[in-house]
Amino acid sequence: MVDSLFSQVYHWIMKPEPSMISVPIREITVRLVARDEVARWQELMARHHYLGFPGFVGERLYQVAEWNGQWVALLGWTAAAYRCRARDAWIGWTPEQRRRRLRFVANNARFLILPDAHVPNLGSRVLGLALRRLARDWQAIHGHPVILAETFIDPSRFRGTVYRAANWQTVGLTLGFGRHQGTYVWHGQAKHVAVRPLVPQARAWLTAVWDAPALIAQRGTITLSTESLVHHPRSLMARLAVLPDVRKPRGVRHAYITILTIALAAIAAGCTSLLAIGEWAATLTQDQLATLQAARWKGRYVPPSEAAIRRTLQRSDAEALDRILTEWMREQGVPDAVALDGKTVRGSRSETAKARHLVSAVVHGTTRVLAQTEVDEKSKEIPAAYPLLDSLDLQGALVTGDAMHTQRDLATYLVEDKHADYLLIAKGNQPTLEADIRTLSPDAFSAPAETLDKGHGRIEHRSWRASTALNAYLDFPYIQQVFVLERTTTIVKTGQVRQETVVGVTSRPSEKASPKDLLDAVRQHWTIENKVRWVRDVDGQEDKSRIRTGAAPHILASFRNAVLSWLDLKNKKHIASQRRQFAWDKTLTIALVTEPV
Repeated sequence: MVDSLFSQVYHWIMKPEPSMISVPIREITVRLVARDEVARWQELMARHHYLGFPGFVGERLYQVAEWNGQWVALLGWTAAAYRCRARDAWIGWTPEQRRRRLRFVANNARFLILPDAHVPNLGSRVLGLALRRLARDWQAIHGHPVILAETFIDPSRFRGTVYRAANWQTVGLTLGFGRHQGTYVWHGQAKHVAVRPLVPQARAWLTAVWDAPALIAQRGTITLSTESLVHHPRSLMARLAVLPDVRKPRGVRHAYITILTIALAAIAAGCTSLLAIGEWAATLTQDQLATLQAARWKGRYVPPSEAAIRRTLQRSDAEALDRILTEWMREQGVPDAVALDGKTVRGSRSETAKARHLVSAVVHGTTRVLAQTEVDEKSKEIPAAYPLLDSLDLQGALVTGDAMHTQRDLATYLVEDKHADYLLIAKGNQPTLEADIRTLSPDAFSAPAETLDKGHGRIEHRSWRASTALNAYLDFPYIQQVFVLERTTTIVKTGQVRQETVVGVTSRPSEKASPKDLLDAVRQHWTIENKVRWVRDVDGQEDKSRIRTGAAPHILASFRNAVLSWLDLKNKKHIASQRRQFAWDKTLTIALVTEPV
């Protein structure tokens, strides 16, 4: 028994120390926690912090300190305590000022040095780095700055040495109350209250009669986090960065990616001319220019001029840009249905050149443009469809097109090469096919699917009937159904009635697509008019744009597509309202190119 006890004591004394991280203190960095890292942050905090981690309430911020990619410390920030007598006395504000300006104070609710990372002076180093970037991180995440940090230190556990080393100031004790389920409960554990101004004028701004200009809600007037946003591999800025610079090296002042992202952001903000884009760039703040990697001159960031933007866009490779945007859309998954359609950029017409014509593939019912290519004229849409669709994964999708695309070769290509189905309209370019469908007996059709819509001063009744009776007789590849769509439109004010009958073919069999499904598909195809064309023409003023030279019309049309696709991916349904927000708030606009998508 003595030998056993001796053996246990011996092994306890001689057991090796746990592995520690030994790193140069100056190599420690602090950054925001990425969205997909939040769960790991919360799990480590719950496991190792003496208070655990029940979760934060209100605005919050997660930071991590790391060395060589290894996490060494965690910091959690939340909205400030609503009432704290010692803090409020130190600030000197009134209850009304506290109510209006409490959001400019952040609370350091959690600070954890991970168990294997006890490096001398690590705590003060991490806290100092976190404070340096707290204002811009808060600005980037929540859209407003913070100018004062607070924390509560339990004197029964800690002396607060780390906070004092980072220039925090102890201003008093709490009364031992905690807020729980909307009421204050006394727990008897008074804590030291420590504060740290992030700007020298913090107390003056919080107690001023009028709001200081830096506190007025102008997102982007403080800073943006260039570390956490600009270089995110899934941002539009990172995607565009792979485009080769088409300019001659001599005289280049601004990075190619800077000019592209400024033009894209300006288009989102509603700029319709190259002059407007240049003027928009001139209004960017120093922090915003830094975020977009603008050039520096005599210690300041300078925006590119209108001339530099114009020359760069005119010489850019529009097809390469479209390939980048197509690859971005491919990452979003295979769509259920795709509309194939062309659009003429009427404002690009000049005395010596025709207007640019662009063919696009758009996801049904959305503003998401999957791919786009330029053709010389409308009649060349058909051969352009093949390289356009080659870049897309369409397996199992339904591709819809107007009468121009009702071609046997295209139908064969969709079914055999792309493993997709087609739904095409038959008109004058296929007179025999149209006549055969129109002369089919009504008894050969299925029961109709009907819809009735009222809006915009008219009532529209649609009736859809499908049939398989002609499958063995029609000379059209892979045909599974023919259909007849009858539309009756009544103008409410005048009583005028307009009737229209449309016929077509589809390779999707009846067991996979009911008449109602096909009716919905045709209606979704036509929504490309008001979801993409109308938005680009009316909201984006595309047809009124007088940009005509070089690749600029095509480039800016692709940027408009990118904006619409971004809004759809972010589930922003009210496009006009969001575009106004972009025009008012440059931080939102810059987030379009810097945030991961």
